[in-house]
Amino acid sequence: MAGLTNALPYTFTVTATNVAGNSPVSNATPATPLLSLGPAPVDPPVVLDPFEPTALIDIDLPSASAVVVDIPGYVAIPQGRIHVDNPNGLDVGITGGVLAAQFDVVDSRDTGADTVPIGFVQAVVQRKFLIKSSLAGVATSTAIVQVNQNGAYAINSWVVQ
Repeated sequence: MAGLTNALPYTFTVTATNVAGNSPVSNATPATPLLSLGPAPVDPPVVLDPFEPTALIDIDLPSASAVVVDIPGYVAIPQGRIHVDNPNGLDVGITGGVLAAQFDVVDSRDTGADTVPIGFVQAVVQRKFLIKSSLAGVATSTAIVQVNQNGAYAINSWVVQ
């Protein structure tokens, strides 16, 4: 290996090329033989902040008014984030469906994990009722009635005896 120091008369220069053109030529660097690897350098670990995607739905509520965000159908952002900033702790209702990778809420009622009410509330869209009536054992009436959330109704069956 001792003879290699004189056997490498090479010099290197580097030019980078990209869509913007060529870079300036680097300073000439003479080649030096590698005699010993030695211990690998120890770099301090790099701490990165967790990835936080840009909020695709961002609800900012600085005023003192309750808000209902009506989403007809649903919103699907499987790799996106929804952000709600509610500094006054007001009721915020998001109707419709939401699918997101992250749901980020800043709320004045937040005092720890799971202290802000977030979740699915199943809306009653249709109810069926069984209505029975009788008149002193003389006549009986049995009806199955269906009532929708919008006030429309239908009588599915009605039997009078």
